[in-house]
Amino acid sequence: MAMWDCVLVRYSEIAIKSRPVRSRFERILVNNISLALKGCLRDYRVQRKWGRIVVEAKNTDRVCERLSYVFGVVSISPAKRLSLRGLPKFVERNVSKLVQKGPFAVRVTRVGEHSFTSRDMERKLGEIVVKKTGKKVNLKEPASTLHVEIREKDAYVYNDVISGPMGLPLGSQGKVYCFVNDKLGILAAWLMMKRGCRPIIFHTAPVDELDRWSPGMELEKTEISSLEELAERAKGDETPVVLADTLNTASIEGIKADDERFYCVLRPLIGYTEDMVKELRKRVLG
Repeated sequence: MAMWDCVLVRYSEIAIKSRPVRSRFERILVNNISLALKGCLRDYRVQRKWGRIVVEAKNTDRVCERLSYVFGVVSISPAKRLSLRGLPKFVERNVSKLVQKGPFAVRVTRVGEHSFTSRDMERKLGEIVVKKTGKKVNLKEPASTLHVEIREKDAYVYNDVISGPMGLPLGSQGKVYCFVNDKLGILAAWLMMKRGCRPIIFHTAPVDELDRWSPGMELEKTEISSLEELAERAKGDETPVVLADTLNTASIEGIKADDERFYCVLRPLIGYTEDMVKELRKRVLG
């Protein structure tokens, strides 16, 4: 929508870390977001706020498309930033765009101290919508939802909440060697990337599908002929090796959890059933 001028970026797991760790992870996430947008947008600004990251940009559709592949992002919303004082008037002037379908709800969240409650503001804005459009309120199953996030003296208005990949920011954890010889190997590498690990990919099969999950960042890849070649390269290196065994498969035969050729063997898919693998495959590979 043309009125949107920023994107609200939400994260969750980062917020439960200690203050120093949280601050470090937030900085990494901000950097990853900037890298994802660099090269595809000319004018944008990434701001780090408490509990949120705000990307100011005109092309919010492009921002949302890129950030939906950035690990650490839980959800994103194209939004309009305005002063709290101007919120009621803005809703009144743009009500037909903000509430397009029939029964509606208003959802308000707040950060900071205010002379009103979130429920008070929901009622106030709801009354404006009813007066201007004649639409009915339906809090249980609304056809349209007007979201407002109030942060101190600012207000962010939005309609949509777009899911992100969640997890931890890529690069916030240590490196891992990912052996990829098939699609399962790609899924295993993706799961480690979701946990913030920096993958060094040793592959005997194409791995281009992983590139879109690291927008703006080039993954380190090395083509090899076999797992034995990786074992030779990893000798004496205290870096975990990621393999793609699942509950129903044994794609990497002859490798034990305590294989002496590797410092540590990780199998992120080991608890996955065939149905779970299918769902993950849709998510990662499309």
